[in-house]
Amino acid sequence: MSAMHTRRTMRLRRGRTRAGVLLGTLILLLLAPGTEAASLAKQCRRECKDETRICREGCTGSTVKPRRKCRKSCKRTLIKRCKTEGLTVCDGSGDPCGNAASCDRQTVGADEVVTGSTGTGYRTIINGPAGAAEIVWTVSGDSTTFQYRPAGGVPGPVVTVAGAPADAAGVSSAALLLHRSRASDAGVTASYTGPNTLSNTSGCDQLHELDCGPIGKCCDVHDDCITTHCGNQGECGNVLGALEAAYGPAPCSADCLECHGRVVKCFFDGSQPGPSDCCEGGDCGRSQECMIDGRVITDPCVCKSAGIASVTECVQTCATECTPNFAGCLPDGAFSQSSRCCCSCKLRIPGGSIPNHCACQEDCCPDMPGCAPAGTGVGHYSACCSCSVEGSGLSGTCQ
Repeated sequence: MSAMHTRRTMRLRRGRTRAGVLLGTLILLLLAPGTEAASLAKQCRRECKDETRICREGCTGSTVKPRRKCRKSCKRTLIKRCKTEGLTVCDGSGDPCGNAASCDRQTVGADEVVTGSTGTGYRTIINGPAGAAEIVWTVSGDSTTFQYRPAGGVPGPVVTVAGAPADAAGVSSAALLLHRSRASDAGVTASYTGPNTLSNTSGCDQLHELDCGPIGKCCDVHDDCITTHCGNQGECGNVLGALEAAYGPAPCSADCLECHGRVVKCFFDGSQPGPSDCCEGGDCGRSQECMIDGRVITDPCVCKSAGIASVTECVQTCATECTPNFAGCLPDGAFSQSSRCCCSCKLRIPGGSIPNHCACQEDCCPDMPGCAPAGTGVGHYSACCSCSVEGSGLSGTCQ
C-alpha cells in the first residue's frame, strides 16, 4: 500500500471519529431535557409523597364518587405544581413571590400575608398569631378552587367558588378571611350561629381592620345572607367551616354555602363595594342584637322600637333619648350594649371588640358616679366632678 493511500485512509477514519463524537453529543443534548424532566418528576413524587397521602386523607366526600375523584386529583395536582413551581411546593417553604409574575405583600393586624401568581392561579402563605397556613388557588375560566392547609395540619377539601380573582391583592384579602375564620379552631369566637346572637358583630368578624376599607360592604351583605340562611345549623355561620362541611356527613344548606362563596368572591374579584355600614354608624365590632332591612343592629332599644326581639333586653329607661345621669343609669366601666343606658350617654368599644362599657372617653360628664372631687389629682379633666382642673393642661388637680 502506498504512503499516499495510507494517509488518505487515516484522514477518513479521523473524519468518521469526529462525526461520531458530534452525533453522540447532539443525541445527549436532545435527550438531556427529557432526562432532566423525568428526574424532576421523580423528585416531585418522592418529595410530595406525604403531602399526597395527607391530601387523600382529607377527601371526605359524602359519596364514593366525589371521594374517588378528590383522591385521584391529589397526586396529579401536587406533581404538576411541583414540576412548575419547584420542590418547595411540598414542604410549605419558599416565597410565593419568588418566581411570580405578580405578587402582593401586606400586613393586616398581626398577620403577614404573601400571595404570588402561579401557572394555574395563585399561592398564599400566611403567618400570624393563629399560626401559619398555605392556600393554593386554581383559576379555571369563571370559577376558582382553593385548598386551605394549616402548617403541620391536614389540608381541607378543595372548595370551588364562582368568579376569578382580579389580582394578587384580592387573593390576599380572601386568604386572610379564610385564615381568620379558621382561628375559631384555636378558641376564638366563631362567626354567628344565629338568627340573633352576640357571636356576630357589625362589620367584618375577626377582620375589623377591613371594615372601613373598599371591601367592608362585602361583610354587610354576608351578615344579611347568613342571618336569612344559616341559622340553627351549628357552626355554619363560620366561612371556612361551612365550606369544608360541604364535603362532610353534615353539610350546611346550599343557600348558606352560597352566602360564604359570595363573600370570598367579593373579597377577591375587585368589585370593592365600599366601607361597611358600621363605619357611618360608629358601631363596628359591636354585637348583633337583631337585623333590620339588611343591616346589623347593635342597639337592643332600636330592635325593641321596631318590634323585633333582641338578645339583650332593652332597659325601659334606655328606650328614649339618653339623659345624662338619669335614675338607674350605668356608671363608667359598666357593661352595656347601648349608650342610652350609660350615665354618660357614651359607650366605648376597646379595640373594636366586646364587651362594651360605658365611658366618658375624652368628653367630660359632670357629677358622674365615681367622679373625682375637688383637690384630687387626675390624669384627665374628664375624671373630675367639676370637669375642670387647675392649670392649662389636661391633667392636674380637680377644682
